[in-house]
Amino acid sequence: MPAKTMKRHEWWRHNYRNARDLDHLSPEELSERLHDCINNTRTRTTQGKLGLLPVDQPVGETWMTLFTEVLEECNLRGYPYPGPISIAAHRASLDHAFDPIPDMDRVLKEYNLEAKPYLLKFGEPKWLKPSFESGRFRIASASYYDSNAHNHARRDTELERFIHLNPRNPLRAGIVAANPSQTPSPPGNWASIASPTDYFLFSLSARYSARLFGDFASTACLVIHEPREFLTRVTNAIRAQLVGWKIETTYVTYYDPVRVSPGEIVVPTFKPFKHAYQTELRIVCLPSSPVTRLSPFEFEVGSLSDCATFVDISSHPSPPLPPDPTEDPIR
Repeated sequence: MPAKTMKRHEWWRHNYRNARDLDHLSPEELSERLHDCINNTRTRTTQGKLGLLPVDQPVGETWMTLFTEVLEECNLRGYPYPGPISIAAHRASLDHAFDPIPDMDRVLKEYNLEAKPYLLKFGEPKWLKPSFESGRFRIASASYYDSNAHNHARRDTELERFIHLNPRNPLRAGIVAANPSQTPSPPGNWASIASPTDYFLFSLSARYSARLFGDFASTACLVIHEPREFLTRVTNAIRAQLVGWKIETTYVTYYDPVRVSPGEIVVPTFKPFKHAYQTELRIVCLPSSPVTRLSPFEFEVGSLSDCATFVDISSHPSPPLPPDPTEDPIR
């Protein structure tokens, strides 16, 4: 008898029903989770349009699996379509999604960056051009980023990480023991893990995606093609001003707030998976004793012409968009 085949989404739904752990989320929280999944699988196509990562690739499959789980939870609750799902509140994340962007492909090929590590720093030309010419940068504190002045991609509660474990999850009991003053109650409320101190962080992206210019509302970028040399200069310059501080360079670990083990979270280097598409590498600077609030400061590392290049629309104008076959006239 031939083996019965199952469609991919049916398999994901089947697995979720056997380990249902989203039933404690409110309708609004389900909608937020669905948006985070969509946002992580969102991409900008070569035609400059909105697209999704291929589902037959690991990253695309991961987010579509989580996306389907939310739909199955809605189905199990008996919600009529579309149920509580609405992403209207998140339309601001598309504000700059289709603005013209520099020709980054030319830069990546010029420095053979498809085959070796590199780093990216996004911003506006008025700030990044001086950074390229003299190595002048500003480093901000964790508390600085929790502000309505920042857009969805930059704003974050860097001093606090939130988790929302299912009440049936045995790990949830560990939150009570480790953080008695932050016990989640009643069941379903979010718990948090707070940093005992403010700290400095310097963020970069470790992988290019055409969507990043729009997400960071940026029109320019520093492409750092010699990342080891760049990071050495930056950390040495920071150490000269922060004597006695602990300074660490690390990739950010992205966690699922519903399924993370609370004991694993290190506030300065962990972020909720809503930001996973940024592939962030950061320099974290921790004081020797707790500080309530820190003020930004500037440092210089000298010209970056030997380890980076400055890219904007004027230096690398957008190439003509290739035709989209789906727009061919019907014959």
